[in-house]
Amino acid sequence: MPDAQVKIFLTASLEERTRRRNKQYKDKLSSEEVKKELQARDERDREREISPLIKTSDSWELDTTNLSPNESVGKIIQQIEKIIF
Repeated sequence: MPDAQVKIFLTASLEERTRRRNKQYKDKLSSEEVKKELQARDERDREREISPLIKTSDSWELDTTNLSPNESVGKIIQQIEKIIF
C-alpha cells in the first residue's frame, strides 16, 4: 500500500521467530527444522521478483523480539497516534 499514511515493518530475530513457530507447531518439528524453514521463507520473500519483502524508506520498523503481542499492539497504536493525530 504505497499511499498508506502509516507503514509498519514488523521484525523479530530468527531465534525468537523459531521459538514462536515451535510453540505453534507444539514442538512437532525440531527447532533446527523450523529455523531452516523460516530462513528459506525469508530468502524467498526478499528475493521474489514481484513485491519483494523489504522495508521501505518511509516505513516505521518495530522489532518485536522482546515484546509480547499486547506490547507490540500498544507500540503500533502509539506510532499511529503520532502520525495521524
